[in-house]
Amino acid sequence: MAAVIFTSALYLRDKLTNDFHPLVKLLLALFRFMAVGVLAFFLLEPLVKNTFIETEKPVVVLAQDNSESIKIKGDSTFYNQTFPSALAGLTSSLEESFEVVTFTFGAEVKDGLNLDYSEKQTDYSLLLDEIYARYSNRNLGALIIGSDGIYTKGKNPLYSNTKLKAPIYTIALGDTTKFTDLLIKEVTHNRLAYLGNKFPLEIAVAANSLKGALTKLSVTKNGSTLFTKNLAITGDDFLEVVPVILEAKSPGIQKYTISLTPISGEVTVYNNRQDIYIDILDSRQKVAIISATPHPDIKALKRSISSNENYEVDVFLEAEFQKNVSDYNLVIFHQLPSKLGSTKLIDEAIDKKIPSLFIWGTQTNFDSFNGLNLGVGLSSDNGNTNAVSGSVNSGFKAFLIDKELNSVVRKWPPINVPFGRIDASPGIKNLLFQQVGPITTEDPLFTLNEKNDVKVGVFTGEGLWRWRLFNHLDKGNHELFDQWFLKSVQFLASKEDKSLFRVSTKNRFDETQRIIFTAEVYNESFEPLLDQEISVTLKNESGQDYPFTFSQGSNTYRLDAGILPAGNYTYTTLCKCRRKKNH
Repeated sequence: MAAVIFTSALYLRDKLTNDFHPLVKLLLALFRFMAVGVLAFFLLEPLVKNTFIETEKPVVVLAQDNSESIKIKGDSTFYNQTFPSALAGLTSSLEESFEVVTFTFGAEVKDGLNLDYSEKQTDYSLLLDEIYARYSNRNLGALIIGSDGIYTKGKNPLYSNTKLKAPIYTIALGDTTKFTDLLIKEVTHNRLAYLGNKFPLEIAVAANSLKGALTKLSVTKNGSTLFTKNLAITGDDFLEVVPVILEAKSPGIQKYTISLTPISGEVTVYNNRQDIYIDILDSRQKVAIISATPHPDIKALKRSISSNENYEVDVFLEAEFQKNVSDYNLVIFHQLPSKLGSTKLIDEAIDKKIPSLFIWGTQTNFDSFNGLNLGVGLSSDNGNTNAVSGSVNSGFKAFLIDKELNSVVRKWPPINVPFGRIDASPGIKNLLFQQVGPITTEDPLFTLNEKNDVKVGVFTGEGLWRWRLFNHLDKGNHELFDQWFLKSVQFLASKEDKSLFRVSTKNRFDETQRIIFTAEVYNESFEPLLDQEISVTLKNESGQDYPFTFSQGSNTYRLDAGILPAGNYTYTTLCKCRRKKNH
């Protein structure tokens, strides 16, 4: 409208255009109308909206279990020929109305329907998570799963909290008929045991339709029989749990074989045998607590450390200690050096590079302690004490501390610290600062230091027993106290690996996991060395060798040895500049 008014006023009423030829006048008016109209249109800031409609077929996912259990009780001809043809027919018929995507699954999820029933495990959780990750933003019409319902890894599919909104349909495979069979249903055991200790197994033996039959349960190791028991099958649906106690006689990862003698008529003897592996540790970490006099702290610390089965704790009074400090991985000196004793034991521990933890108290001889030059000292000791609380140092990075500790440690009963000026060397690691009332000071309550490459801790007060007791009164357990104190003990007792050639791997892999190694090589200045030739040779229990060569990364070396047959392996690694053997 604005363009019409403007053009009319300019070319109909303006006398300056009267002399123009009518055709020229008409053309000029037309151009003016178009120009003004376009400008006016854009000044109104029009919103241009385009709508595109794309029609997409619903997606149907067809996932087939490719695990070994599918064929254990089934007709191999059916599963190798008939069933794949039936799946292909189902896929073809669905493709008329749907976009069909196919997978096989077991321990992994793979594209396509390449069925060989070779997977050792079945993980429904992994399948459901993978389908959700790929198709949560698509028009997923349905998920069809073909399986026998047996899962060996991940969550029970019945209780899996899947986020899929599409319906799930199943193709039931296998056979629900109870065949005549004897099997080891389950073996319950600890993964760790200690050399010289006894450890338990619980073996669940099951049998179907074998009432009245006899079998023998055996536990063997390296061909030697460690346990046997004759079992009488007393019913057609038989289950008995047999407890077994074994002794850990050899260190390292030990293989134990549990087996049942076969019974005539069993559908399979594959499940009559099971191998387990238990890591036999040579010894616990040994901790000595040596005190000047009896004190309630001693019992609290012993119970805290002993709550972890990896530690063995011995308690001594200074005057009664007759052992060698080098027999221990960590020595806790409670109120030592004392005013009535000497520094002989402490000097021996420092000389033999034994990690130590010192706990101050009213019996501590600070003149002698200051002479040890451990990074923390006390000046102007007059025998008095001051009641302080603890405050966690937010900048402490040596190990992780529970976030709850800082809030609760402020509420725990006060610690009695010697009254005086605490001198702390720069660079020490403060885990706890002293807090007086609402004020957090810079005075250390618990420090971690290092002297001549040996870790040393200093707790500048006494009364830790109150903390542990109050933790139980407050929470109903000692977990928070034990956690931070055990981590401190572990930090002090652990020795830093300063070798120039280091090889790392897990000591236990599942049968379907790939065997991964990493290696590092350093010069005398601990700078990474590249372009080194590093190899590893794995040897199984039969003496067969598997040689491999590492590939180089940015600062480390890596080896993927793939999936190896189940068994117990040792390995030897070799670097052109250095040799190292591991078992």
